[in-house]
Amino acid sequence: MTRQCLAMKERAIGICRVEAKHKDFIAKMRRAALGMLRRRHVITADDLRQWASENKVKAPNKNCWGAIFNTREFVCRGRVRSKQVSGHGNWIGKWSRRQGA
Repeated sequence: MTRQCLAMKERAIGICRVEAKHKDFIAKMRRAALGMLRRRHVITADDLRQWASENKVKAPNKNCWGAIFNTREFVCRGRVRSKQVSGHGNWIGKWSRRQGA
């Protein structure tokens, strides 16, 4: 197994663990994401972080953000640089709702 494959496998395992441990937070943020997508074509994790801040919703773990869009309900439509200080300008996904979902 290549290092890249191993890294992807470990990432998937980590996301599954976060989803299992923080189901309520993930569900709440997915509902928020779907609500935003009724008004806009695409959103990012930055948009969800802003929503969470405005609504006094605190992530129980910093890794929770990566699990929110980890469902077939969302599809990645490209990437942009994060504007969040905590994002360090890293590339993040632009997400929309999968048609038929």
